[in-house]
Amino acid sequence: MLTIMAIIGVLLYFLLIYSLLNLVSIHTVLYLTVFYLFLFFFTYLLMREPSPLRSRPEKNIEKEIKKYEEHLEKLEQLQKEGKIPEKAYEKLKQEYEKKLEELVDKLKK
Repeated sequence: MLTIMAIIGVLLYFLLIYSLLNLVSIHTVLYLTVFYLFLFFFTYLLMREPSPLRSRPEKNIEKEIKKYEEHLEKLEQLQKEGKIPEKAYEKLKQEYEKKLEELVDKLKK
């Protein structure tokens, strides 16, 4: 993106110099300036990153499902290693499984 801006800047600079030397008319400089600005704007629109607000909601739900599946795996690992009390393990497992069910239902809709 920066490269395109630099190229447009250099072109406009040369056009301005040419107009000062009376090699091209000021109207040509103005028309080409507008053209290059539109070119830059549309290039920017094509090259920009997609907005997270415009991303597919299904993809966000899939990411959340994966996150909770990873939480469940980590919870299982902690329970096997004895690093988490049984009561806390059961409570967290129920919460994660409930959230997973909600997300899967939301994804199916």
